[in-house]
Amino acid sequence: MAIMIPDVSPDQIVHGSERDVFIALRDQLPNTYRVVHSLPWLRPERDSVDAPLREGEADFVIFHPGYGLLVLEVKGGEEMFARGHQWFRKLAKGERRITNPFDQARRNMHALTNAVEERTGGRLPPSKYVYAYAVVFPHGRAKGLLPLDVADQILIDVDRMPELERMIEKAFTAFPGKAGKLERTEFIEMLDVLMPRFQIVRPLSPQIEAGREKLLELTENQALAFHGLFANKQLLIEGVAGSGKTLLAMERALASARQGIRCLFVCYNKELAQWLREQLGADPSRAEIAKLIDVYHFHSLAAELAKEVGLPFEVPTDQAKARQFWDEDAASILERAVASLVAIGEPRYGALVVDEAQDFAELWWYALFPLVKDGEDGAIFVFMDLAQSLRASASPPPFEFPARYALNVNCRNTKRIARLSANLVPIETLSPAGAPVGVDVRMLRATAPTQQAGLVANELRRMLEVEHLAPHQIVLIGPAAKERSSLKGLSEVSGTSIVTSASEWRTGKGVLCTTARSFKGLEADVVIVYDLAALGAGFTSADLYVACSRARHVLILVCHDERIRSVLEQADAVSRSNA
Repeated sequence: MAIMIPDVSPDQIVHGSERDVFIALRDQLPNTYRVVHSLPWLRPERDSVDAPLREGEADFVIFHPGYGLLVLEVKGGEEMFARGHQWFRKLAKGERRITNPFDQARRNMHALTNAVEERTGGRLPPSKYVYAYAVVFPHGRAKGLLPLDVADQILIDVDRMPELERMIEKAFTAFPGKAGKLERTEFIEMLDVLMPRFQIVRPLSPQIEAGREKLLELTENQALAFHGLFANKQLLIEGVAGSGKTLLAMERALASARQGIRCLFVCYNKELAQWLREQLGADPSRAEIAKLIDVYHFHSLAAELAKEVGLPFEVPTDQAKARQFWDEDAASILERAVASLVAIGEPRYGALVVDEAQDFAELWWYALFPLVKDGEDGAIFVFMDLAQSLRASASPPPFEFPARYALNVNCRNTKRIARLSANLVPIETLSPAGAPVGVDVRMLRATAPTQQAGLVANELRRMLEVEHLAPHQIVLIGPAAKERSSLKGLSEVSGTSIVTSASEWRTGKGVLCTTARSFKGLEADVVIVYDLAALGAGFTSADLYVACSRARHVLILVCHDERIRSVLEQADAVSRSNA
């Protein structure tokens, strides 16, 4: 049986004559034939680009790899006859002139062969294959001398319908032979250019812009709703990713500054601290009160105060000793530096705000308390998400808070991203009613780690060239730094640099390539998570949760290990079932 395009039930074909020919072609031709029913076309007159358009439709177009293409015109209904090159249809009251069916078929044939040559850039000119045409009269019998523009080989009447395969071959061979037969790739290309896969898709940019405005509105509304919490002298807020913890933390610091209270804002992530400082300085309306807020990540605070009092702050070169230094020794140095400063004066700050508190070791808190008035009884505001902790056993700060609140409404991510991310840990998270649903999370499989860079480059190219997104909207997140990842040799895509500095990324100098731990607390419109293999100590389920939840609107995951792919697919399936 021939391969029919489209493969529909004959009952769906309106005209009885075309229905009968469809069935005959399907049943009599072998599967080496591709038969397209009803192929419309629109081309300029005389194939000149500036000429008016003319339209046509081929009843059937038959493709064969050994020949080429044949256009089949179908004529049914009442009797018809030709007088010279003019054709007429017999009616109850006389006759009516109709279009010459052989002219129709020939015109359709040339329109299609010209389109093939044009759309293949000249690679498939008509001289490279057989192109032919024929006319079928499925309900009529030919009688009389044929017109001069009609040949026996291209006329198929009701008597010849049972031997349709032979007649199609006869029509193909009736025309001049061409140079060889089409290669398989050329045959497929011919089919593709005449029946291209065409889509009208929703571009990402408008969706991202609309979603960003809605999510920003929801986040600001959430911040306003929690302003009443600031009446508490001490406060612990636990919130899921995207719940607005950092925004609330900064609002708490600003509230203190508006009262003339100097505030220390400490977080874990160096990049987050830099971004917060940039945000404070970007708004001229709060320039004065911003001077009362000092933003540090914990280790930069320790290094700066150690330098101020003359204590050494030297990081060991040995990797194991360096880890101990950052986790324990730096806190001890900070504690000694603060003790020296407090011995000669009052505590520097009237309030302490800590973001990313789940990553703080217990020792760190005892180093921080003396910096704030009244110590651990002072104005302390802590924000955390235990699911994002870098530590194997995360816990709240080592003292009781009179007020604790939970935020489980995600106002950062689209609903699809929020649900998938939450099911990776898993945690309970909600999306507000007005949050955008967003596009599906995209998962790509690399059969080997070496394919990662190619897949990532293709997705970047699509975002930059097709979706016209700006570099500062896109972030690449991997388990390891760029120089130790599959993207080590990737320096640019589509003329856009791949940068490793978040500051350069924010100023539009390139697409950022970073790690989940370096990008904690930050977010981007589009996140591509790559080099995804098995989870382990170097890249935990918490890291995966962090990486995925950084994406506001578009999340693309590139895996080369079935174990992590199954984790992601299961989380995606659960999120869909709970939608």
